[in-house]
Amino acid sequence: MTRRPALACTASASVASALLHDGRITVGAEGDLAVQVQGLLRAADLRAADLTELRVDVGPGSYTGLRVAVTFARFLAAFGGAELRTLTRFEIVAAGLFPEPATARLRFLIDARRDRLCTACVDVGERITLRAEPRTLSREDLLAELEGEGVSEAGRRWLPDERALGFAREHAPAHGASVVEHPLVCDARSMFDARLGARVCPPALAEPLYPMGSYVED
Repeated sequence: MTRRPALACTASASVASALLHDGRITVGAEGDLAVQVQGLLRAADLRAADLTELRVDVGPGSYTGLRVAVTFARFLAAFGGAELRTLTRFEIVAAGLFPEPATARLRFLIDARRDRLCTACVDVGERITLRAEPRTLSREDLLAELEGEGVSEAGRRWLPDERALGFAREHAPAHGASVVEHPLVCDARSMFDARLGARVCPPALAEPLYPMGSYVED
């Protein structure tokens, strides 16, 4: 478990902010992220300078939501002194989907328009591990990549967003995977899961991951 007190925030959220303090996790009220955090700190009789760690969801997600959350986290970490750690939306969703010990390989699929999909794999076990940074591929390139993976691994599941659901239903069985219909929204409380390997990141280097093809093209 992370040192206390620590704050988590996400833009892809059912619960957008959470504070870990004195062994308890409390969540922010609905509304503006900065107002949520202010309320959490005030209720715990803390200041921003008291935070030892700040965890932020860097996406993939919507442009506006991610920009707001990541910019807020960078500012708070830079001027408050908390250590900034990043997690992807996919790792956080995996922690929420499997709150108890389990073994699974999850492939996430988000429609990125232009006949492309943003994808990444997460392994769930003693640790929840992102196998590689999320990438946006054409559907043809993704299928070609999947052909090389084989179908021997147990516990393989595909988690598409609504727009990628048809693709997943069509192709998952041929790759030994089942399709899990899940809203792919995060709960900031899951960001404190001890199985997650949140990565230390200098505030100036924290950048959002955008799924749309227009943002990832060179």
